[in-house]
Amino acid sequence: MKELLIHACVLTPESTFRQVQPANGITFTPEELIQIVQGHIKIVPLKGQYSGKVLVMTSNAEGRRLGLKFNPIASELANRPVLGQVLICERKLIQ
Repeated sequence: MKELLIHACVLTPESTFRQVQPANGITFTPEELIQIVQGHIKIVPLKGQYSGKVLVMTSNAEGRRLGLKFNPIASELANRPVLGQVLICERKLIQ
C-alpha cells in the first residue's frame, strides 16, 4: 500500500492550527472545503513556493458579510485581509 503524506492545515482566526487530510486521501472535495471554511469558497494563491510546492489558501468568500473574525496569520500569508477559518494546502489537493 502506498503511503500518503498530506500537508494541509486549517488555520483559525485565533491562530490555532490543525492538520487535516481529504476524506478520500487524495483531494479535497468542494463539500469538504465548504465545511472547512464554513461557507462559499474563495481560493487565494499564495505567492512563491514553499519547499518547492505551490500553496493555496481557501477562505470564505462572504467573510465580511457574515461578520467573520479577522485572521492575522492568514492575512500575512496572503498579503491581504482574510476573515474566518482557512485551509492551506498544495494546489493539487483541491478538486
